Amino acid sequence: PAATDLPQRVAFNVAPSTITKVVVSPTSVYVLDDTGKVWSFGGNAVGQLGQGDTTDRHVATRIEYFVTNSIIITDIAAAGDGGATGDHVFFIAATGNLYACGGNGNGQLGVGNTTQQNTPTLCSGISSVASVAPSSNTNPHTLAITTTGALYSTGYNGQGQLGQGDTTQRTSFTVVSGFTNAAQACAAAGNISSVPGGFSIVRKTDGSVWSTGYNASGQLGIGTTADRSSFIQISGLTAVEIA
Repeated sequence: PAATDLPQRVAFNVAPSTITKVVVSPTSVYVLDDTGKVWSFGGNAVGQLGQGDTTDRHVATRIEYFVTNSIIITDIAAAGDGGATGDHVFFIAATGNLYACGGNGNGQLGVGNTTQQNTPTLCSGISSVASVAPSSNTNPHTLAITTTGALYSTGYNGQGQLGQGDTTQRTSFTVVSGFTNAAQACAAAGNISSVPGGFSIVRKTDGSVWSTGYNASGQLGIGTTADRSSFIQISGLTAVEIA
């Protein structure tokens, strides 16, 4: 399609109802309407559009998997690096189930393997999902919080960013033992001088903030530059929101 300097109305293959949310990753766009249906368009190199293939879409195309299976989606989160790792996306269903598709080389989708998923796939090991926080860039990981405040993690874990007390990669969502009352999570990933460096920040319902993972620049806020593989509270900090 020809480029334009002026805003253009997005074309849909099937007209949505009232649009409630638009989510973007580095190469793809997702649209949610008030009936719980989802449309996707843009790059699709690793199947992140959830259309069952790796063909780019230049028109917002409804994801028929959810329609066919009568799955109502309430929220979407997407991330990626637009490069070799590829983009990945998560869909929270009204039932609390979590679905994912796209790049999965580090198990960041939490579907029990490291295989790219071209169609939304039910995530394993977790239910009653309230929110999900995927990291972008290379060596990604993902955090998810349930309606009861339990914290789960999956994906790359070379610096302990999953908070599981080790540096072992996970391919299914695994509960962070002993961590309760989670309210909000942020996941970060990337390479620092060609060295993978990911970390996680989580806020609890009482406002306390906790961190784990790569810490060479002191980004965990714990007074040292040592990596952590378990969540540790950031002393003296309370927050109403993290981002």
